[in-house]
Amino acid sequence: MARREERLRELAGWADREHGVPTTVVVADLATEEGLAACRAAVDAAAGAREVAVLNAGFGASGPAWTIDRARQSEMVRLNCEAVTDLAAHVLPGMVERGAGASGGGARPTASDPAAPRHARPAGGKSLDDQGVHRRNCR
Repeated sequence: MARREERLRELAGWADREHGVPTTVVVADLATEEGLAACRAAVDAAAGAREVAVLNAGFGASGPAWTIDRARQSEMVRLNCEAVTDLAAHVLPGMVERGAGASGGGARPTASDPAAPRHARPAGGKSLDDQGVHRRNCR
């Protein structure tokens, strides 16, 4: 799932070619409820059990917080925190019930340094991810 269809199709092709991993391309904006609903529906429609969930949605905006557009900051929190948490809550119960599966995501380099002066919002959001909101090994 991603907003950029061309890049997503490139990655899907690579996963299939290099690793024989079948993929389903779903274009959705996970910063919106409609995008999250489309993502949850695609997960539910997929055949077989979910073994791995890579919850790596996010973006950053740098600069002093008072200089960054408020709407942009809110969108960043919705994507970096709310969307990742929502999707984790959707996939993890089945993994835990089966006793198999894993989820994780990639934090931004600033996530380990929440005091980074020009990256407070993205660092904070990705630190939330790193602190265990969704990083789980269900075995």
